[in-house]
Amino acid sequence: MIYFFYCQGRKRGDAPQLQLEIFLLEFKRGEGYNNYLYMLKKIRDWYLVFFVVAIGTILRLSILYISNGTWKEDCAARVIKTLKWLNALSFLPDNGDWLPLHFYLMGAGLKRHNDPLLTPRIVSLVFGVSSLIVFYKLTDKVFGRRTAFLSLCLLTFYPIHILCSV
Repeated sequence: MIYFFYCQGRKRGDAPQLQLEIFLLEFKRGEGYNNYLYMLKKIRDWYLVFFVVAIGTILRLSILYISNGTWKEDCAARVIKTLKWLNALSFLPDNGDWLPLHFYLMGAGLKRHNDPLLTPRIVSLVFGVSSLIVFYKLTDKVFGRRTAFLSLCLLTFYPIHILCSV
């Protein structure tokens, strides 16, 4: 409506000046200022999200450093099966009950850095921390920012998620 009102009597070459006048008119009405405040609020929210994710990363790194990772028998079986798969390199690993993507990721990590004790834990750490951001984005779309941030804080300090991502 504003655009139609302002376009009357203008030529086609006046488009940049016209866009600037539309922006200034919207800014005077308060829409531009509200958009500016909305952007500042979104930036502040992302700073809080990255702060919580950074705390979660530091927490997981400290547990990775302290623990030896031998509390999970399932993980040791996956590492052994991944090492067998790397030696007999076929398209689908003989994984039994597990889907092959985890073996592909661990195999790529073990090809890059051949340490069967640390590399699978670092792969799990990277995907555990990145799952925090994906979880926040999905929860934000479904339930809103406040619920997403509270859920992110709960998941960041949830002991089972911490132990599974180390």
